Amino acid sequence: MKKLLLNFRNRMFRLSEDEPLGPLSILILILLDIFLLIVLYRGLSAQSGLLTYPDEYIPYICQNIIIEKEWTENIRIDKLSDIVISYHRYPYKPVERQKKIYPICEEIIDAIDAVKIDTSIIQLFEERSQLKISQDEIRNNLRKTGQLSEITNDQRYIELSNEIIKIDEEVNSNKNVIHLWNTIDSAMAKQEEVIEVLQDYRFFFPLYKTLFRFLFLLPLLILFYIWYRRSIESRLQGLISTHLLIVVSVPIFFEIVQFVLHIIPYQLIKRFIDLLEAIKLIALWYYIVIAIAVGISILLIYIFQKQLFNRGKVIEKRIRSRNCIRCGKKLPDNDKYCSSCGTVQFKTCPECDQLTYVNSNYCRECGKELKEEDYLE
Repeated sequence: MKKLLLNFRNRMFRLSEDEPLGPLSILILILLDIFLLIVLYRGLSAQSGLLTYPDEYIPYICQNIIIEKEWTENIRIDKLSDIVISYHRYPYKPVERQKKIYPICEEIIDAIDAVKIDTSIIQLFEERSQLKISQDEIRNNLRKTGQLSEITNDQRYIELSNEIIKIDEEVNSNKNVIHLWNTIDSAMAKQEEVIEVLQDYRFFFPLYKTLFRFLFLLPLLILFYIWYRRSIESRLQGLISTHLLIVVSVPIFFEIVQFVLHIIPYQLIKRFIDLLEAIKLIALWYYIVIAIAVGISILLIYIFQKQLFNRGKVIEKRIRSRNCIRCGKKLPDNDKYCSSCGTVQFKTCPECDQLTYVNSNYCRECGKELKEEDYLE
């Protein structure tokens, strides 16, 4: 496996074992990799855009009305007024919806859309908005003078309130508004059903999304892998196909990681914590977190020490820098012993009988591979 990975790495930066890539060629490859990654992620974004997300299947306004019950009888005209006025004043009308919507929510949105295009309702809400602005001005002036508590006695404020009440009565008598209120009342009775549908959709959506994005990535992965296998003997094609295979593997790897992180932390762990809290053993969760943190730390230290900072690599670096293989102090050229710790620096090659570095893998004189020896302590 290690040899396979080394060969794969060499194919990324070499045309052959004795022909490494020049700096300009490496730059071109890096630019190609970046360009392909940008194109891949743009393609993934476009592919994901074809899906109906949970907050599109049950839109926010539907969640506010049914789940959060924000459209109470006292303020629902204010909520509806904001929607109608924003739609009427906004210069760019939204495109016709193409995503699938949960039937209960679709009924509410269709009823709201019917109100939004009713010219009589638009005119009433515009008048109402101006009256509300006038009321706010009175309230602010009274607040500045410290007489806000007298607002209920302000004649102009009372007149504006009465006018708003009359407009609200006209709005409530409109057939489209009556239909909307009836639709909302009927939908709010199905709150539990909507909550369950939204929870299930949010739980399974990451799986649907990952599979859907894989439909875009897997054909490319298969194509590039076939090219990679068939171009082993071709230097230039092997170089390009290796990079293509790496590039397409990057988003696949992150898609898998993202999916796993969603399922484990946000679903399974949450349920496990809820169970521990129910049986009064929440302390067990913190014991597990501590054990995992210690285990990961030990694993990372082991990997770094074995792969990056092991004794053999340290000695190789010291040999290249002409430092003592034991204490690391700088040595004059060809010193046989370290003047600081007395460690011998050279040994006799069994092939050519010339001096070569202690603990080196190959003789510096004849190039023969040397028998592996234990590093000095």
